Amino acid sequence: MWELSLQAKHLSDGAFDPWAVEGGFDPSGLVKGWAADKCADILIESGAQNVQVNAAGDLALRGGYFDITDGAVKPWKIGVVNPSNKLEVVKVYEISEGAIATSGTYERGAHNHDPQTGMIAIGAKSATVVGLQGWLCDAMATAVVVGGAESAKWFGAPELKEYKVFGIYRDEDLAWEI
Repeated sequence: MWELSLQAKHLSDGAFDPWAVEGGFDPSGLVKGWAADKCADILIESGAQNVQVNAAGDLALRGGYFDITDGAVKPWKIGVVNPSNKLEVVKVYEISEGAIATSGTYERGAHNHDPQTGMIAIGAKSATVVGLQGWLCDAMATAVVVGGAESAKWFGAPELKEYKVFGIYRDEDLAWEI
C-alpha cells in the first residue's frame, strides 16, 4: 500500500496524499479498488470467466457478462449517477477488462479532504475514473474530487494514458470528461 500510495501521490501532484491525515497514514482512498482487483484476479485464476467484484462502489470487471437473450458475452454496462439525483444515470461505461471507481459526497458525505489545506475537498462534486487497475482508479477519483477540472492535466501522464475521467462540477450540474 505504501508504494502504491506514493505512485498515486506523485501522479496527482499531491491531491491524493494518505500521509496528510491525523495518525500519519491512511490508504483507504485506494484500498477498495486494490481489494476488488485482487478478488477478481483470484476468481479468474480459479476458473471463473466473467467476474464483477463490487467493493462498496469500486468495481473490478473481467470478461464481461453472459447475455441470456442471445448467448453472447458482452461488456459490463456500468452507470454513473447524478450526485444531485441518484435515480438519474448520466454516463454509462462499457467495460470488459478493468476497473471503475467513483468518489464524491453524495453517498458518504463530505469525507474527502484537500491534503494541502486540510479542508473538505471542493474541486468536484463527483469524479469517476475508469482504467485497468482498481487501486489507481480509486486513488485518482479521490484526487479529482480534490483537484476538480484542473486535474485533467494529470491524465496526460504516460501512466494514465489509458484511463478516463468523468467529473461533475461542485457548484453546477455540468460535467467534464477526458
